[in-house]
Amino acid sequence: MSATAVDVLVKADHDKVNYLLSEYAKAPTTEVKQQLAYQIIRELAMHSSKEEEVLYPAVKSAFGNEEYEKLLEEHTELKKALATLSSMNADKSEAAFDAQVASVKRIFEAHYKEEEDVELPKLLKAEGVCKMKLGEEFEKAAAHAVTRPHTWAPDKAPLNKIANMMTAPLDAAADIIRFAGNVPSVNPPAV
Repeated sequence: MSATAVDVLVKADHDKVNYLLSEYAKAPTTEVKQQLAYQIIRELAMHSSKEEEVLYPAVKSAFGNEEYEKLLEEHTELKKALATLSSMNADKSEAAFDAQVASVKRIFEAHYKEEEDVELPKLLKAEGVCKMKLGEEFEKAAAHAVTRPHTWAPDKAPLNKIANMMTAPLDAAADIIRFAGNVPSVNPPAV
């Protein structure tokens, strides 16, 4: 596996979610909205899992517990919003479903803008931080990243990695059902 810089990988994840959110805004039916919401949930759960396992411990090492805890709190808020969305059905109340997607979007946008504009550049300037090494670890974490928001799961090392490794196969099985055997990959168009 050739390593990619962690900032490139994080931005690519953010771009996938932004693409899905833009597709959601154009969705013609509740069925399409439901499937896009499932994809948004999946991408954000995987992304959060990788960040909590790789990036946030690096933040803690470089800057201490306060910034680390702040980032985890943001993820907790996002996971709760995703869990609520995951439990909803677009057909039952499209307006409520749209409102919950809007809530997820608001939380995600605030988080990713802060991350891309402040947290990542600051981390990558810290002494002893290698963006290629972090990128390699981030890519490896994808192999056991969860695809659902597990608000009950630990978000701190080493328990988060153990929980992810145990839960990810169950999520993968549930995704086969959720996506009718065809788990989509998200490839936003190049800008």
